[in-house]
Amino acid sequence: MNIDIERHKLLKILSEHFIDIELGVSKDNVLGIDFENLYILLKCDYKKLKIISSELYTCEEIGFHDAHNTVGLYIKPNGISAYSNNKYKNIFYSKLKNNIKDFVQIVIPVLALMVTVLTILIKIEYINSQTETKLSKIEQRIEKLENKQKILKNASEKNSEIYSLKNK
Repeated sequence: MNIDIERHKLLKILSEHFIDIELGVSKDNVLGIDFENLYILLKCDYKKLKIISSELYTCEEIGFHDAHNTVGLYIKPNGISAYSNNKYKNIFYSKLKNNIKDFVQIVIPVLALMVTVLTILIKIEYINSQTETKLSKIEQRIEKLENKQKILKNASEKNSEIYSLKNK
């Protein structure tokens, strides 16, 4: 899953835990959530959690918690604000939108070029077929004319033979 969505999930988990503590509905009264529970809830390991939380630490949206036998993370006011404003979801969707826009800006011209080439090839094929049809008609006419010429030549030779026989 995307790192920004994972950050949003972490903020959600920490924010819900913080709200439960403030409302007094939490089982324990510990501000933070230990790392083991976070690994389970986020379905990740130490390395992945480090990557997810690094930006959140930098923006002071979460903090390190080590009290009441709980070593983990807790949410800060900036983190609650980031979660409620869907900061990391918006970043994810903005990146996704930009990637789709980039993809479309590449694909549409390529598709247009392919359609143009296909249209040209179809037109060339159509012209070739018309030319072949005309050429075959012309060849047929030539054959007919050649046949007529042979017939006339044969008739002419027969007439000259008949004429020469009469004159003898």
